[in-house]
Amino acid sequence: MKDAYTFDRDAEGLNAAYDKHIVAYDRIFDRTGLEWYRVEGDVGMMGGLGAHEYMARARPGRTRWRSRPGTRPTSRSPPPIPAVELPPALPAPEAVATPGMTTVDSVARELGSRPERC
Repeated sequence: MKDAYTFDRDAEGLNAAYDKHIVAYDRIFDRTGLEWYRVEGDVGMMGGLGAHEYMARARPGRTRWRSRPGTRPTSRSPPPIPAVELPPALPAPEAVATPGMTTVDSVARELGSRPERC
């Protein structure tokens, strides 16, 4: 979580600053290459008039997103996450040397596996 604050004199200045934060964060998440979604968030204990949260799909995990009635994502709607078939578990963890491998794809190739299994 990251909070941001401004020292604007009025709501107009606050809204302009907030819009700049949205543009900046959208650009940051675009650069990650992730499939991401900006959704309305809860302002929590600190209060306020509005908040957004950024979410990204992950293969392992939940396959459905839910929201309160009357709310909706503020950007793209997330598609369902496909199920991942995993191989049988090993009896014990194995140490594997991965020198020079800096991505999940490179490790998967070296192990003869698929990236979603790593």
